[in-house]
Amino acid sequence: MLVTPVASASTSLQQEQQEAQQQNRQNLISDQDEKFYELVSQEVSTTQEGNDTVRTISDYQVDQALKEAYGYTDSQLADMGQQSPNGMLLRKAGSTKIVFHGAKKNGNFDLYLSASMLNKIKKAGIGVGISIIAAVTGAFPGVGVAVSWAIKKTISTMIVNGGSKFKAGRILYSRNFQWAGWRYQ
Repeated sequence: MLVTPVASASTSLQQEQQEAQQQNRQNLISDQDEKFYELVSQEVSTTQEGNDTVRTISDYQVDQALKEAYGYTDSQLADMGQQSPNGMLLRKAGSTKIVFHGAKKNGNFDLYLSASMLNKIKKAGIGVGISIIAAVTGAFPGVGVAVSWAIKKTISTMIVNGGSKFKAGRILYSRNFQWAGWRYQ
């Protein structure tokens, strides 16, 4: 009868150690994500066009942040982009932007994601995409939730349909913080 409690205690200790290791990994990822968010936030530019507020970051600026925060190399970043059979990059310099129509609090915005950016998000993970979107939107409450859902839907649809890389950018629409559709750029 004494053997069972000892085995349970040993199993419990192993589970606690595994949970601690997993928490340490999550903290490391969180630190990298936070650094990435800060780097991207510093590079976002904001302009006013009539009643619209436009926040933009270039793919190049995101690439530099990915290198610094996560240690990606140029060849890894190139692998995330679109390549022709001879290895040359097919894409032009792109950018990711969000256009708020009227007051941000109304939740009417268009999110422009380049094909290169979508491929980076697909390869590096949704967390990277959410960090980019949070930085571009200025971490405005409500926008991140609406947009993260739209990005997950777009990328998961691409995976389900068997595509390997995005060949065109997307414009994701939100009206009143509700998913309102998308179209190709």
